[in-house]
Amino acid sequence: MRWFLSLCLLVMCLAPFTTIMAQSNFIRYENPDLGIALQVPSTWTVRTETNRLTAGYESDLNRLDSGLLPQNLVLLIRMATYNDLGLENVSQLPQKVSELVLPGVASDTPTAINYGNITGYQTEFTVTQSALTTRVALLAGTDGRVMIVRGVAPQQGWTLDTAPLLAQIMPSLEFTVSTSMATPLDSVPDDDGGVLWHYQTRQTSSQRSITLGGIAYDSTGVLYIAAGARGFMALNQATGEFINFLGPIFGDDNFTDVSLSPDLKLYFSNATSNPARRIMVIDRAGNYQGAWGVGGNGAGEFAEGMPRTIAVSKAGDVWTVSERHTEGATNRIYRFDKDGNLLATFDMAEISPDLHNVHLDIDRVADRVYVVGEQGGIAVLSWQGQQLAVGLAQAFLDQAEPLDISLGSNGMFMIATRQEGLIEMNTAGIVIDRFGYAYDTERGGAFLPAEYLAPNGIVIDNNLVGYFAETHPDTGFVQVQAITFSGQGNLAIAQRSRSVTEVEAATQGLSSGGDISYGNVVHGILSNTDPRHDYTFSATAGDQIQVTLKAGPTASLDTLLVLFDNNFNRLADNDDVGVGVEDLRETDSRLVFTFSRNGNYIIRVSRFGGQGEYELILTRQ
Repeated sequence: MRWFLSLCLLVMCLAPFTTIMAQSNFIRYENPDLGIALQVPSTWTVRTETNRLTAGYESDLNRLDSGLLPQNLVLLIRMATYNDLGLENVSQLPQKVSELVLPGVASDTPTAINYGNITGYQTEFTVTQSALTTRVALLAGTDGRVMIVRGVAPQQGWTLDTAPLLAQIMPSLEFTVSTSMATPLDSVPDDDGGVLWHYQTRQTSSQRSITLGGIAYDSTGVLYIAAGARGFMALNQATGEFINFLGPIFGDDNFTDVSLSPDLKLYFSNATSNPARRIMVIDRAGNYQGAWGVGGNGAGEFAEGMPRTIAVSKAGDVWTVSERHTEGATNRIYRFDKDGNLLATFDMAEISPDLHNVHLDIDRVADRVYVVGEQGGIAVLSWQGQQLAVGLAQAFLDQAEPLDISLGSNGMFMIATRQEGLIEMNTAGIVIDRFGYAYDTERGGAFLPAEYLAPNGIVIDNNLVGYFAETHPDTGFVQVQAITFSGQGNLAIAQRSRSVTEVEAATQGLSSGGDISYGNVVHGILSNTDPRHDYTFSATAGDQIQVTLKAGPTASLDTLLVLFDNNFNRLADNDDVGVGVEDLRETDSRLVFTFSRNGNYIIRVSRFGGQGEYELILTRQ
């Protein structure tokens, strides 16, 4: 697949090797673009490519370039994303380490390790045929990346020379936020996506204050939106049509967030001044079902103005947050049963001291609770409070100022932010897409489609449609918008430089498979929900074809190209074209094939990882 991942597949006679002597003279190597620093022997050479670093003696690096085995230790590091490797979280690292061992090769049981400022798992194995030993580690970075670190050297001398040298190098590893990760939106276009519907109204001074917050939806197609002192609002999920305001139940209610329980009750976080109704339970018709939660600094009690977020698990447990206590733990995450009995308290300072003004959502399929703060990035917890990841995407998100989070069914989530609008990320904290334009404060007045100011609530449904809600504190305008991150919407977006007609034409010009002929160039988009496209064409015996598949200029796509006959028998494939091919990235794909018989054939456009636009070219040579 990649040369450094398959290095040990080379079975050949090993040239005479030079014994690796322990090095006492090290130099510090730093690369801000990759976000990596380490110490290496002063006699080594370090080479880098996009997301890759190779270090060793110059002669060994040249041997690798020529397809030969190294005679001494070579260190190979690849920066990947959770999405690239098919990972959801750090708990899957031990299994993924085992998968990096070649089939049929015995290896050590993966063990937890700590290198420099990063943790992960590693194993070690030796391939008898090539007489090479490899120590491979998967390390989880706080910026959402995963580092594949390999030390490869001849088996002879490993214990006496190589292992001690690795022991000197590995503790020096430091991973920081790379230049590209610090500003991830620079490479993410905002000219796709659209608004499906836009509900907006303006409250008057004579009305009870409406402050829109968290959102939930049910299987009947109703959106429920916390509305502060006004109770909650119900809208038609498909059209945005207003249904009703329900509540408040009591005169001092202040609903800030909502979650639908497995038994179809609405649980509201209620930032009321009342000392004993901080969690309110209501049925979907607005009938009061009960309340609990008292103010104070004791166990399970709420600070003033709390709670402001709530999430209910598939077991019916209620998760919420109380911040700014004056005694005991200052900021707390609570887990209650459905009747309000306290099950657990988690001190947020022990998770991350940077977290504050947080919101929660729960992955009801996996054992995951996602915590995002206006500062402190994303933390991922198990239902027992075990820290699975902390500080994901913190450098970027601290600037964006997250206000709410919603998990989608496709392993992605949406984050509503104050500075960067609506952001789609994967569960490793990698930005996938974005949408929204900052409200024009100079123009003032009503919100326009796609405009945001400070969305206090967000939810994403099973069809990957997002909904966000907010209230402008100065103008009194209240809005809810339904958005899609890809494709066209139903409403014109004034801030875009291209007209709506041009956007529609560009979208309609994209392909998702079908017939293709010699000389054709087609464009399409691969994503997690649309990961492969098949193209069919006819060939004559003796035809020699060249098929080229390359990612678009702003895509994160790592392409994979496969040629089948009409019965889906694999004839040829190519993952990476490699370095030095004009106008192609190393991870683009190209194959050349000559047909021995007439027939219909299939080109499959796929990916090793990433997503985005591609270009496919079929030519007869």
